[in-house]
Formats: sequence, C-alpha cells, structure tokens
Amino acid sequence: MTNDELLKKDEVWLRITQLEYKMKDGMSKEEFEKEVRRIYIEETGEELPADMKVYTSNESNDLE
Repeated sequence: MTNDELLKKDEVWLRITQLEYKMKDGMSKEEFEKEVRRIYIEETGEELPADMKVYTSNESNDLE
C-alpha cells in the first residue's frame, strides 16, 4: 500500500491536515502519531497498516 492510498479518504486527509496545525502549537511527535492512528481507525474501522515516522518541517532538510 502506498502513502497515497493510506490517505485516499478525504476525511482522513482533512483531519490529519487539521492535526498538523496542533503540532505547530506544541503537540509532541508521539501525540501526533497516536492521534493519526486514532483518526485512521475512526474513519476506516481498521488499524493503520504502516509504520510511521513523524518529522517536523525543521527536520525535512535532513531527509534524503
């Protein structure tokens, strides 16, 4: 399953986008991941079928 397929439901994508703003206001990476998994379960009825690593925008330059 590709990343695009994980977010194919508009509701999941929209809720995670809203959640990103909370992260900017001080939500930890661990809280963000937990909330993403909760949202995914609520919207799809299934566990998120992927490992997740959360990066802040400041860390994006370090990614390859």
